[in-house]
Amino acid sequence: MKIKFRQTGGFAGLTKAAEFDTEQMPSGAAEALKLMVDRASFFEVSSPNLRAMPDREQYTLSIESEGQSRQMTLGASNIPAQLKELVDYLAKQAQYEKR
Repeated sequence: MKIKFRQTGGFAGLTKAAEFDTEQMPSGAAEALKLMVDRASFFEVSSPNLRAMPDREQYTLSIESEGQSRQMTLGASNIPAQLKELVDYLAKQAQYEKR
């Protein structure tokens, strides 16, 4: 499973990003991440309508797994409940990008 995460916007306009490849991760961490994706039903959940809101954080999440691929952009105020745990985890793992 490959995951790309990007957090943009916010008052300061800083960008955070992270990439994960479960084939390259320790098995325990890889299994925990796969479980979060499964619990989130990422490939089944409906994409919320994203309204442009100045100074609000946005999250772009791309996941490739077992022949499936999906990208979703979420606003901080419209994250579906089942995706909250996954987005929070990825945001904590993400690093600020240099400008």
